[in-house]
Amino acid sequence: MDRFRDGVIKHRKAILLGVLVVSIICAYLMTFVNIEYDLSSYLPKNAPTSRALLVLGDQQVPNLRTYIPNIIPREALAVKQQLSDIDGVQDVLWLDDMLDIQALPWEMIPESARAPYYQNGGAL
Repeated sequence: MDRFRDGVIKHRKAILLGVLVVSIICAYLMTFVNIEYDLSSYLPKNAPTSRALLVLGDQQVPNLRTYIPNIIPREALAVKQQLSDIDGVQDVLWLDDMLDIQALPWEMIPESARAPYYQNGGAL
């Protein structure tokens, strides 16, 4: 153990240079690595999951969830109306479709009812 320690101390500059050279080579070679983000491409083509993903891809699901940060509930109602006015939008679902939030004080609405639609100061 002492010999190893003494060898590292004695050849510290050579070791540091070697690590630096290997790091530069690795950084350069890293640019040639292709990342496949579509994990479904690794599945066998005849697997039930692959077939289900193909069927799901053929169907256009018209649902979209969006998060609007730093907005109060009354402003969220205005944004909901703006989203409803967009061509092609069939329906916009928010908390006011479940409860009359105009008549109820915000604090009186149960947290369990608010959570799916309003979190961390933003509207979902």
